[in-house]
Amino acid sequence: MSTNSTASKIRALQTSNEDFEWYPTTAEIMDAMKKDIWNYLRIHENDYESGWRGGKTELKIDEEWENKNKKERLHIDTFLDIGAGDGRVLNFFEARKKYGIEIARVQADDLIPKGIFLIGRNYWDVSLIEQQFSLIYSNPPYSIFEKWVNKLLTECNFRLLYLVMPIRWKNQKEITKELERYEVTVVGEFDFSEADREARGRVNLVRVNAPWVTEKHTGERVKYQQTLEGAFERWVKDQIADFKDKPDRGWEEEREESVALKKTPIDQLVDDYDTEKGNLGAAFKSIGKLPPEIIKIMGQDKKSMLEIIRQSITGLKSKYWR
Repeated sequence: MSTNSTASKIRALQTSNEDFEWYPTTAEIMDAMKKDIWNYLRIHENDYESGWRGGKTELKIDEEWENKNKKERLHIDTFLDIGAGDGRVLNFFEARKKYGIEIARVQADDLIPKGIFLIGRNYWDVSLIEQQFSLIYSNPPYSIFEKWVNKLLTECNFRLLYLVMPIRWKNQKEITKELERYEVTVVGEFDFSEADREARGRVNLVRVNAPWVTEKHTGERVKYQQTLEGAFERWVKDQIADFKDKPDRGWEEEREESVALKKTPIDQLVDDYDTEKGNLGAAFKSIGKLPPEIIKIMGQDKKSMLEIIRQSITGLKSKYWR
């Protein structure tokens, strides 16, 4: 897009009171991003990919033959731009499916004819935890980039993520804490001094991906990508429960617990029993508040729940009174 057309779009945004700090991504940044994707895929073309959080969203180099000449092209299955603006980044890349989030109606109305599917307008109202993308890009409003990027890292599932952030991002604990799970690479440092819309300050283009680990396997060093927890899994663990299975106890462990209980004073045994019974009762009361349809989805009904409660209480009594 030319500087004149960008200026015209900015005037339209300002007239409609929709200029939410739109500073279009420069050609220099887009070129650096494309080059880094190619380099990343070539470096790991013989390594073992994780399939990224339980689902394969393809991002690879395709080989095509034309008149005995091999041609390579970048294959992107799904590409999401959060804060898509005029769609220039999505249009710069070839992707099978292009998705965008854009709040300004002046911008959003122009994206649909360009083959970009809008999955939402207001980023803060869009839930992304159940979706997966090959590639995600975002050049957020710099006045709120910490909160913006934190939501993205918390909710999004991706093979590769590229962020344009002010160089001070490394000092933002809210961001760096979320980034600890990932492998983070600073692709380059840029500015907007000669951009379609000029701005002061320097920015980093940052790549984020699941970590790669090298281990020995049958005498050879093998590199593979870790499979990280999905955003939905993390949300359930943080907001509801971990639901982690406890390993079955062997007879020796049960015997040690039995001996320990026998050595415990009677008053302490009674207190411990009452406490554990209370915790058990509170847990079942919470389950009892669930709507019947949720109980049914869990594969349970009144009869089975009664049996679960009966067995739990019987097991607790056996533990303390045997």
